[in-house]
Amino acid sequence: MIQRIQTLYILIVLILHVLMVFSPIVKYFGEDWVVLNAYSISDYEKTLPLTILIALVIIINLITVFLYKKRTLQIRLLVINVVLIFGVLFFIGFYTYQILQTNEYKAYYQVACIYPLISIIFTFLAILAIKKDEALVRSMDRIR
Repeated sequence: MIQRIQTLYILIVLILHVLMVFSPIVKYFGEDWVVLNAYSISDYEKTLPLTILIALVIIINLITVFLYKKRTLQIRLLVINVVLIFGVLFFIGFYTYQILQTNEYKAYYQVACIYPLISIIFTFLAILAIKKDEALVRSMDRIR
């Protein structure tokens, strides 16, 4: 399970999103500092859709790691995962737009803002590695 490169890619995506939960995504400075986290905007407003999407990405990655014998299901779950990660990016942009339009704030993007983009790349690498494994298994079945 852990020997396969796609498992490492999936674990990297999992780690990035767990780090995203515990670190600020965007900081805004205006009259005072406002911080966008995975679960709230500086205790003013809860960001429930963003929280749910990040939690779903983490759960799907955990499930996908243990489905190493079902490669086609793994690929399908990872494609769903990419769609959810694009949703995370959408909501980060949505909340940033909402804060910058209503107030006179300036946005300072943190490192956690890049995590979804890195996650998409590693998810695509995992999909390619799983497809390569599937092709290898099918070619071995053909030889028998």
